[in-house]
Amino acid sequence: VKDAFYKVNELIKKLKKLPDYNPELKTIVVCGPPNSGKSSLVAALSNAKVEIAEYPFTTKNLVFGHIRLKTAPLELIQIVDSPGLFDRPISKRKPEELLALETIRTIADCIIFLFDCSIEHTLGFEEQINIYREVVSFFGGKDIIVAINKVDIQEQPLREKIIAFLKSEHIDPLFI
Repeated sequence: VKDAFYKVNELIKKLKKLPDYNPELKTIVVCGPPNSGKSSLVAALSNAKVEIAEYPFTTKNLVFGHIRLKTAPLELIQIVDSPGLFDRPISKRKPEELLALETIRTIADCIIFLFDCSIEHTLGFEEQINIYREVVSFFGGKDIIVAINKVDIQEQPLREKIIAFLKSEHIDPLFI
């Protein structure tokens, strides 16, 4: 009996680590380069318990949170913090990046793409644009909310380049 209790306890530990995903709820996936503020945004908008740190790949798995909209009738949606994406070929991607891309492709009803315009940005302009284009191709033409994050500590030339690119794509970004 001792072995059975041990196995059940181990199974419970594994089940607790599974994402709190409900396929019947609308799903927003937050994506973008590492350290662009994805976890902070998800934490601010939802009940998700995310880890926030100053280094890439703090988020190694999907973290689900829930938001109750103040619409009639009251509706619950889920928001997902996804691992950061680097600008590299699929064959060179880490499992965390592949998970983020597959999540965008399969469960997202909407995505929020964050550009990082801060003086502390992990990736430069070209890399962020390449990641954005890849995300758009994975998402299959659905609507995307584009935001430029960390405007309070922005690097002005980087911010202006991102804005110019988005205007050329006829996209009006949010600034957060």
